[in-house]
Amino acid sequence: MPEKYGIQRLKPGHPVYDSIAREAIAAYRAEEEEDEQAVLESIDAFIEDMRQRRFANEAILAERRDGSGEEGEEA
Repeated sequence: MPEKYGIQRLKPGHPVYDSIAREAIAAYRAEEEEDEQAVLESIDAFIEDMRQRRFANEAILAERRDGSGEEGEEA
């Protein structure tokens, strides 16, 4: 059967081989770009979450500083 379809001659340089290789490489690169974009979006979300927690923690600390002086005087 390979002789009938010329599969034994399917190697680099053959138009069919090169066409399949281009498609495979393009699919691989597209998937790689999607993965990279997902990683970057995940990192951005992680950093934004850290910023929001920092702001929340700073607000809590500011409240405690403002309130602790008054509590310390009463105690």
